[in-house]
Amino acid sequence: MDRNTVDWVARLARLKIDERTGARLAAQLSAILEYFRSLEQFDTATIEPAAHPAGLSGRARPDEEAPSGAAAAVLANVPRRRDDFIQVPRIIE
Repeated sequence: MDRNTVDWVARLARLKIDERTGARLAAQLSAILEYFRSLEQFDTATIEPAAHPAGLSGRARPDEEAPSGAAAAVLANVPRRRDDFIQVPRIIE
């Protein structure tokens, strides 16, 4: 991954990175992508798909509606709000 791509992704994520960090990230991301490219040499056509390598299932609680009661506490800690809503800066013109 080249430095321009790292800068582009950082800008999209609204991250400020200096020259040294950008160069380090470019090298690290390149190594990660190269590793995944190296996996293409293996034939996986006969391998069964697995949702989880350890075979875990049913670990999440059931999805049930419940009152949260935390709205007032959350709204008390936001920097800007309008009525019962959190106000955020506009990012799309």
